[in-house]
Amino acid sequence: MTKLQKMLAKLDVLREMAQKQLDAEEVENAEKTMNEVKELQKKIDIQRVLEAAEDAELAAKATVATKTVDPVEKDVKEAASAIRAIIKTISGKALTEAEKSLLVPSPVT
Repeated sequence: MTKLQKMLAKLDVLREMAQKQLDAEEVENAEKTMNEVKELQKKIDIQRVLEAAEDAELAAKATVATKTVDPVEKDVKEAASAIRAIIKTISGKALTEAEKSLLVPSPVT
């Protein structure tokens, strides 16, 4: 089980816990749990970007052997830019349109 899978499993548990607390009218506890959910969701977003960057880096290393680096280099740079955009979002800084487009999933055609 990867880090991301473990984090996602924990997220599900926390969401269920928050729902049970809310059903039991333990609103303050549910709010605390939802804050944990929000923090974990931020960590999950960062972990996804990190894993994408790692995958792109591994692909880049494999591609170097075949001398076709350009497409992979672009993916690595885009992943690095996405990491910067997530960090800016978490720290509350404004994003450029290009950074926003990195964080919004594009439709698959």
